[in-house]
Amino acid sequence: MKRAVTIGKNLIGLAGASFAMLLAASPRPARADVVYTYTGNDFTSVSGSYNTTDSLDGSMTFTTALASDLDDAELYPTSFTFSDGVQTITNSTATNSVYIEVSTDAAGIIDSWYMYFPNPGSGNYIETIANSQGSLTEDVGSTSSVVAYDENNPGTWTESPVAAPEPSSLAIIAVGMSVLGLFCRRRPNRLPEPM
Repeated sequence: MKRAVTIGKNLIGLAGASFAMLLAASPRPARADVVYTYTGNDFTSVSGSYNTTDSLDGSMTFTTALASDLDDAELYPTSFTFSDGVQTITNSTATNSVYIEVSTDAAGIIDSWYMYFPNPGSGNYIETIANSQGSLTEDVGSTSSVVAYDENNPGTWTESPVAAPEPSSLAIIAVGMSVLGLFCRRRPNRLPEPM
């Protein structure tokens, strides 16, 4: 009887350990980042090191998609990078003066924006503006007194969800079975000595 109680306790402990392992290894909900990519048109007015094949291009990453019908909402992306063909400004090189404000339509698509990305310590900057009335649209790149811009011809935004990988269910089962096998390995049966 004592042996049956010991076996029962071992099985309960084994079941608890197996359950804990499966919980620890179970997939967490994946976080899908969303990348918004801006593709500007070629600059129409240039000077200095800029040329008319340069344009303002960039991307911003957020942890979720933008809400619909935003109205001049100030945003804080997890990362960004914007380039005007001469300089590139990223979240790791920009100052705290970065300003990003957008409006979205009913589908959550960016339809007007104001974005300012200063290049630290240089006075250089990248700026893009497009209001929903179309009365002011421009992409600007500026290094010192050299400026390039494109007016009244806004670029386009695209949205791309980036799925986070989830652990494979098969791998989780394999780990659980391996642990179960280790706990259940056969031990030699000890027969009680004859009396």
